[in-house]
Amino acid sequence: MAIITELWGVEVIWKLAAVTTVIYNVYRSVYLLYFHPLARFPGPKFAAVSEVSHVYNWLTGSYHNHIHRLHQIYGDVVRVAPNELSFNTARSLQDIYGYPSKTGHMFLKSSFYAGPSGYSTIVMERDPAKHRETKRLMAYGFSSKELQAQEPILKTNLGLLTHQIETQGGFDKNGVSLNKLLQSFVFDTIGELALGEPFGALGTGKPHPWIETIHGAIYFMSIVQIAPRLPILLLALPLVAPWSSIGQFISFFRYQSAMTRKRLSRPLHDDKRDLFSFLLKEKPDNFSQVASEAWLGNQAGVMIAAGFDTSAVTAVAASYYLAKNPEKMRRLREEVCERFTDYSEMSGTAVQQLSYLAACIEETMRIMPPITFGLPRESPGAEVDGKFVPKGTVVSTSGWSITRRHEYFFDPEAFHPERWLPPSHKYYDPLFCNDLKEASQPFSLGPRVCLGINLAYVELKLLLARLVWEYKWHLVNEGSFDWDKDRKFQALWVLPQVRVRYERAR
Repeated sequence: MAIITELWGVEVIWKLAAVTTVIYNVYRSVYLLYFHPLARFPGPKFAAVSEVSHVYNWLTGSYHNHIHRLHQIYGDVVRVAPNELSFNTARSLQDIYGYPSKTGHMFLKSSFYAGPSGYSTIVMERDPAKHRETKRLMAYGFSSKELQAQEPILKTNLGLLTHQIETQGGFDKNGVSLNKLLQSFVFDTIGELALGEPFGALGTGKPHPWIETIHGAIYFMSIVQIAPRLPILLLALPLVAPWSSIGQFISFFRYQSAMTRKRLSRPLHDDKRDLFSFLLKEKPDNFSQVASEAWLGNQAGVMIAAGFDTSAVTAVAASYYLAKNPEKMRRLREEVCERFTDYSEMSGTAVQQLSYLAACIEETMRIMPPITFGLPRESPGAEVDGKFVPKGTVVSTSGWSITRRHEYFFDPEAFHPERWLPPSHKYYDPLFCNDLKEASQPFSLGPRVCLGINLAYVELKLLLARLVWEYKWHLVNEGSFDWDKDRKFQALWVLPQVRVRYERAR
């Protein structure tokens, strides 16, 4: 190198390097635009040659809107990155995420889910066999029988929630923070269901510190996950990732480790069952994973984070939409009060029979799905919605875009629980008779469907039924935020702070 520098000079070498870089990038761009296997798919040319727009929109929390705009411009399938396609059709949902026995192909989780060495959870696990055996262990805890046995926890926490509303300013002119109130309820509930003890947020009226770390920790992890798309991000990570998220990431795992050790200190055959106890059961002889403290802690952490965020976001959103639509709230209260004369009569089984209640929850998760981005999978070399996708291509179906298609849903941007009602219901509206309801899959589908789906529905139904039975509520700070513009998705939803004033309904 020294000889070359001496012969040519530093300036010549730099010019040569610059020219070589330009030639390489021109060659690469021409290949990606015209000769790459995905060149035949529509999409913005910049996205075909660079990951910059993908990474930028992810970091700014607008990725879901960005992908939806692309589908509005380019159609059902869009090339959103050099080796990635986004779909927004009902058929693509089945082809990508459905059971291989029906589709004939297995679309494995992409490298987006590749965590650090040794980090494995039921959500992040890419190996179908390992995921399946972990799911079998945990599935018992989410069965209808177990959820029914755990129902007293939900009812106790609902009592604490109403106490908080009535003693912490819920009836005052300025109201209370809907976000903090419902987050505390959900967090205490999932804490006791998963680890056998409440976190005390409802009892103290203050959010548990672990709540404060979840969003920052998951956001930081998502930045690390997308960094391979733009390797310079790894070098600039301290500048790109907010320092607060790095600290929250560290704190999250400290809490996870501490709570896991505390749970493991309890006797193995403790009479008080929780979701964690099923991970401690004797493993089958062919169980291939080492159930170390770290592995158990990772499973506990993902149970807490996933169980907390999905239900908390949906509870806040449903409460917001009901407050914005008083007639919908009136209809829901009418149904609940016709069925129950006292809240003590409410049970998981009983609330399952309430059609309008179910419709409110389904509509909330349609218009604001808990996970808005398409869950990325790798094509095995198969057709998606009638289009052959080469092996190794990353594919997904945008949960945000598909539920906003006018072809699938009438007036898709508006909150209409009536679209989910059967024709026999008195509030059924034929305007929605052609809606393609299976296009809304907030918990995904197929072999990787969310394990906590039944828990989420029971929790949300009991929560909303109890609240509308007891109260009416009104937005008090509506002018201080724009719900549609101020919410961001940074691996998890970041919602504007909503304050509501409650009043007794009875």
